Amino acid sequence: MRFAAHDGASAALAMRGVSVFLGDTPALESVTLAVDGGEQVAIVGPNGAGKSTLLRTIAGVLHPSSGSVLVYGHRPPGHICIAYLPQRSAVDWSFPVTARDVVMMGRVARLGLLRRPTRHDRDVVAESIETVGLTDLADRRIGELSGGQQQRMFIGRALAQEAGLMLMDEPMTGLDSTSQSAILDLLTEFRRRGVATLVANHDLTMSSERFDRIVLLNRRVIADGLSGDVLTEVNLLAAYGGHVHRIRDALEPLAVSDSCCDHGPEI
Repeated sequence: MRFAAHDGASAALAMRGVSVFLGDTPALESVTLAVDGGEQVAIVGPNGAGKSTLLRTIAGVLHPSSGSVLVYGHRPPGHICIAYLPQRSAVDWSFPVTARDVVMMGRVARLGLLRRPTRHDRDVVAESIETVGLTDLADRRIGELSGGQQQRMFIGRALAQEAGLMLMDEPMTGLDSTSQSAILDLLTEFRRRGVATLVANHDLTMSSERFDRIVLLNRRVIADGLSGDVLTEVNLLAAYGGHVHRIRDALEPLAVSDSCCDHGPEI
């Protein structure tokens, strides 16, 4: 299964001067960001930096107070190319649906609400479930899955949707190292299919090792580029302020920990 080709003249994502207010509170300030197809970008910053707001704005859930967002040349609302995985805490895991049902939801935008799934749709769903390793659990209720299995289910939904832009909000939170590795390995499949991927992530080491670019955010873009250029002492102090702690070792003069990051819901 391959994703449909997109117009090469249009970036997967183009944001220009985007500001978002939540009530009277500025959540994003003049954010400009461009992402190409197949590129994998980590969005990092302290709690309250606006990482979730950024992803929800790209997904069309929130509307910019100013500026513009284009996904493959079109505005986000109703765009079938966008797959959005919210934080797991935002999902009602008691809802009586199976993993297969959720993956099939990825076909709804292409089917329309009144059409029944065709054999092709069922084949796409079955292949997506197999790709994320949930074939044996496909008919299990979503609340009975482990955290890692739940995240793989949502990735399966994005695969079935044939999305061109994948947005993931703290997908590693609460997962053990084995489950995290499984999620990261699946991101390789998105790269192979030319899907642009943005992942809000609190782990700076993982972000620097596994992603093409890092965007350091604290309401505005502090830095955007390769990890060595972004994760400098000056930039980290600008983003994390007093929550940056020096950690000395034999190899690197500076590492950081975000003591305010409790991995709870974030704006």
